Amino acid sequence: MIIGIDPSLCHTGCVALVRGPVERNRQTFRAVSAITLHTTPKHGPQSYRVDLQIRAVERWLQSLVAEHMEPDLVVVEELAGVVAGKTKAGRTSAAAAWPVRVGQGVRTLTALLYGWDRVAWVTPAQRLQAVGLPKSASKQQVKRAVGRRVDGLPEIYSEHVADAVAIALAGRAPGPGVRSCR
Repeated sequence: MIIGIDPSLCHTGCVALVRGPVERNRQTFRAVSAITLHTTPKHGPQSYRVDLQIRAVERWLQSLVAEHMEPDLVVVEELAGVVAGKTKAGRTSAAAAWPVRVGQGVRTLTALLYGWDRVAWVTPAQRLQAVGLPKSASKQQVKRAVGRRVDGLPEIYSEHVADAVAIALAGRAPGPGVRSCR
């Protein structure tokens, strides 16, 4: 099983994929769990709590293990480089660093649960490349591309789940730039 996690402060997308049969020389995948974890600050952005989102991810991961589904690989989107680049160029604020902290916390959590050798991370560009899209692709394009590649997704699913699927697919066959936590 491959888990993809799209970390965010309020809406984290999580998906668990299992391999299906090979059809027309292409590996197929089926979603066995797909969820958007929502945590909303009570008093505006200043009250964001990274720990709440990380705990929500932990509960979801534990529910998978309770169903006897332990991951072979957990792939988390890495945002630190993106935020650093935008900050340096003056195109974002310090508040944009919060999702990075969630991602780092989720990566550490999964490593503690499953071992560093089962954790990898990919960039947003690799996420899009995994589903055959350019860097300028819209969220709707990602949802359509993911829907063509993975069976078992709910009829209605969020853009966060779509991104989590693309993240899982990007990490399934580590190539150039896909980093392992080893």
